[in-house]
Amino acid sequence: MTTNIERFDDLVGRLFGELYEAFPIPRNLFCTDMQNHIEAAGLNEIDDFNPCADEARFFTASVKWLGNAGLIEHGDVIAGTAHDCVLTAKGLEILKATPTCLEGALGDRLVQAAKRESGDELRQLTGQALSYGISLALHKA
Repeated sequence: MTTNIERFDDLVGRLFGELYEAFPIPRNLFCTDMQNHIEAAGLNEIDDFNPCADEARFFTASVKWLGNAGLIEHGDVIAGTAHDCVLTAKGLEILKATPTCLEGALGDRLVQAAKRESGDELRQLTGQALSYGISLALHKA
């Protein structure tokens, strides 16, 4: 069974990848874009009338958390839809970082992992990005 932290890391990795690729152009993000991921992880049943009802709350809460943490900016976030999302300077700095243990920037690696549907790698990279962000915030404080 997948934990909330694993679900969060997987979702955030995918969202970071999309925003990194689109930067600096804001993107609208939709829970339904995660449909294949949701089905593959067996997180809930998807139906044609309400694709991602349970995941919409998780998606919405995750996007809002990223905004509150200062990693992204967003417009309205309602019912599994987040409007006008873009990385902040802090979010971009984190994703452009190249830790010594990796070849290439975290953002580039997240994009590649998301495209390969590599869940374990995606969660690991997301964890590294969030840890780096915390470290960065502590050193600048």
